[in-house]
Amino acid sequence: MQKVTRKDLSFLAVVLASLVLACSGMEASRKGATPVTEGNFAPKRAGAANYGPDPGLSCPAGGRAVGAASTDLETRARQARQPVPQVDGRLCAMAETMLGWTGEPPGEHVVSFLSSYFGLTASVPAVLITTVETTDPSLIGARVVDPIAKFSQNTVQPRFGLAIQRLSGGRADASKLVLLMQDLPVDIQPIPRQLAANSQAMLRGQLVDGYQNPKVFITDPTGRLESPSIPPGKEFQTEIRCADKAGTIRLEVRGELNGAESILANFPIACGTEPPTSVALGKPAAVGDLAQQERKLARSAQGRWRSCQRGYCRTSKERRDPISGGAVESGGRSLA
Repeated sequence: MQKVTRKDLSFLAVVLASLVLACSGMEASRKGATPVTEGNFAPKRAGAANYGPDPGLSCPAGGRAVGAASTDLETRARQARQPVPQVDGRLCAMAETMLGWTGEPPGEHVVSFLSSYFGLTASVPAVLITTVETTDPSLIGARVVDPIAKFSQNTVQPRFGLAIQRLSGGRADASKLVLLMQDLPVDIQPIPRQLAANSQAMLRGQLVDGYQNPKVFITDPTGRLESPSIPPGKEFQTEIRCADKAGTIRLEVRGELNGAESILANFPIACGTEPPTSVALGKPAAVGDLAQQERKLARSAQGRWRSCQRGYCRTSKERRDPISGGAVESGGRSLA
């Protein structure tokens, strides 16, 4: 019998640890991936309790590819003297959920719902769902660097989320991935996504980089618009009140950059009711619907024109997938 040395045991421990990490990442993907059922999309995982950063969220479904991409992205950004793109747990959770998406690309109302569901204060403008002919995390990480770097060129606080799932059914060396990218020009401290009737919460935040002179607009469930006085500068604070009328409160934060005013955040708070837990996949609301118009404004504020310039505009009829190289429909579904 061959003698097992301590070196052999150490090597075996490393191999087993790698397998455990790989399996845990794939298991996380299976748990979070949500299929479309009966014309509805209902995320498996619970929605965020608050808007704003969530330190408890990581990026398990992105695995080692996230680390590989982050290292290259930091090097590129520092060389170009640009903001370093950072991974965001909320975007990763949203990307993981979208691993189960099939068929036509998700519509604007679906992306808006998921953005709010995972605690993001604006709809995600850049959504890419594609497949790659590899399962190697290092190769996948290398392939997502270019689209993230390109998206980040004109941003002030670029963020991204990545989720990967190994494909089965005769494609043992292929992976499905979802890449989400967003610019966050305003830092908002955690605020609940839901308020009980006759209660209130404080909206606090700060504009980043060159943005200044914040403005806040509040629309209550009755449709009444309020714009509290905010001192000039970068910080803002105001009370959000939920009265006895159940419905949705919509918040909008604006800021100025080089003399031009932009919408930097636009999100709903459930007042005296539960936030939605699913979204119907039917046609979006009519053109005259106020909520639909607000969603359009939110997308515009998040740099839709920038996304289109970079080749990530979801309304384009067809373009090349920056990861797989194949043609993609609007929304990023690979046709290759």
